[in-house]
Amino acid sequence: LMLMLLVGVAAQRIFGLDRVTRLREAKAGMPTLAYFIGKDCASLIEVTVYSLAYTAWYSWLSGMYVKPWELFALVWSFVYVVYGLNHILAVTLSPQAAQLTSVVLSFVSFATSGISGGPSVRDMSKMAGGRAWIVPAVSPLRWFFGFVLTKQNRFIGESDRNLLMQSTYWPLWYLGYDAKFYKDCRSGFAELGQSHSMSLRDEWQHGRGWVCSTMPLLLLGVLFRFVAALALFLSTYGHTSGWTAFTTTQGGAAAKMVGYAARVLGAFF
Repeated sequence: LMLMLLVGVAAQRIFGLDRVTRLREAKAGMPTLAYFIGKDCASLIEVTVYSLAYTAWYSWLSGMYVKPWELFALVWSFVYVVYGLNHILAVTLSPQAAQLTSVVLSFVSFATSGISGGPSVRDMSKMAGGRAWIVPAVSPLRWFFGFVLTKQNRFIGESDRNLLMQSTYWPLWYLGYDAKFYKDCRSGFAELGQSHSMSLRDEWQHGRGWVCSTMPLLLLGVLFRFVAALALFLSTYGHTSGWTAFTTTQGGAAAKMVGYAARVLGAFF
């Protein structure tokens, strides 16, 4: 949680501090996509430095059984996702609103991680008619904690693991981590007699909450960057064309109302 808070605020300066320069260069004909890719690739140096620093002290002081290179891969993927998420906030919101939203989303991500004392991924996959699974699916901390828990669990003996599954102190089965699927991270209804692949919702409902790879985090980071790039293009094009008339919050009451409504709809979609 603290890593997400600190990195999130630091990531917003990538696209949040040069709005005026970005708009001026866009009016001069600079490609928005090339601008986004260039700044994002340059930020990967920071992502690597943060990941190395965190891995160096956390792997030494935490006493975890996760191997250092596995922890580095996890932290790098996690920071990569957080950067992508905050790219969206920096592009679409003002600096003050972006920082506040980043803090709020960090706590929401922690609350929906499935092991923070809130609802488990098994429970969330059943909420809202089975549609609430999307909330932990886009939570970086859910995948972070799931990976750590999976790697830690390999050092527990079979008898201890089965006992832990039935323990009231930390009921892993209730949290969505069934011991019989521990070594099987692939989707599939093999045990249920089905032939098609399982969705995340179905996996979590049947105790397949284990995370054996950082690939979900990397895919989530790519998805966030796609949304950020699209938002940057629309924002830049809007300020260099006539779209600003629909998103302005200046002028009379009617203009302000239309502007705020347009922003709310844009944020919702």
